[in-house]
This record gives sequence, C-alpha cells and structure tokens, in this order.
Amino acid sequence: MLPPHDQWLRDFDGSAWGLDKLVEPALLQQNPNFLERDLQETRDVLLQWAGALQAIFTIYQLQV
Repeated sequence: MLPPHDQWLRDFDGSAWGLDKLVEPALLQQNPNFLERDLQETRDVLLQWAGALQAIFTIYQLQV
C-alpha cells in the first residue's frame, strides 16, 4: 500500500529547509510562538494548493 500522495507535505519540516531563517527576528521577539504558527500555516497553504502548483510546474516544464 502506498502512502498518501501528500505525505511528504504532511511531514514537511520548514525549519530543516531554512524557512525559519526567513522570519523577521522582531516578530519572534513580539510572539515566541509566531514561528511555529507561521510554519504550520505555510504547510497548510502548501497542502491546499500543492496540486495546482505541481500542475503549473509540469506545464512550465513541458513548454521549456
């Protein structure tokens, strides 16, 4: 049995890929929980739109 098609996104660790470095330090000083919430929201948006993004990249690659 194969895992769900979006399992890689469900397991995605934004900090391991350096997304935490893109957050302004001032935001972390104002709210220590900001990073965790921001990374979760980023993952949620990716889960919502991953299929469309993949389709766009596939179309782009076919045209290059």
